Amino acid sequence: MDDEKKVTLNRSERRQYLAYLAILFVVSCTMLTVIIFKNSDNPFKTISEQEVAYLKQEDDYARKLKSALPLYDSTFAAIQLLKNTPGNTIVESDIKGQINLLNSFYYEKEVHDPRCIAFKQMALFLKLYFEDMLVLKKKQENINLFQGQLDQCEIGYKNAETLLNQINAAQAARKEQ
Repeated sequence: MDDEKKVTLNRSERRQYLAYLAILFVVSCTMLTVIIFKNSDNPFKTISEQEVAYLKQEDDYARKLKSALPLYDSTFAAIQLLKNTPGNTIVESDIKGQINLLNSFYYEKEVHDPRCIAFKQMALFLKLYFEDMLVLKKKQENINLFQGQLDQCEIGYKNAETLLNQINAAQAARKEQ
């Protein structure tokens, strides 16, 4: 046992040995971390492709919505205005064109945002409202036409009745004489 000598290190050697152990620990931890987490997803990545696609889809929908809402409002107002004015084929064709344009927002791309079905539904509502308004307007024109014809008929009937009464009165006056 006496053969074994106890190794003692002075202060500077202990510091160097401690620094060596610290460097060895940091390097080994770094190597292990790289090996273990090499193929895992990085949570600090700026943005993924899926998020880019989602943001692009959001932007497209917002752009479509921003241009579709004023178009919807102006088309609805034009239909309301057309309801009270006489038929104008230019305004009617313009309304049909606006409805088709609104409907085209749904069919713009092959990959659809599910929310874009709202544009198709808006266009369908406007189309049905426009067609109902045209039918209602035509019925109202027919009612006005028939009312005018009825009034003329009543005037003709009253004139004929008056004339018949005058003829009957004249015949009755001749028989009395």
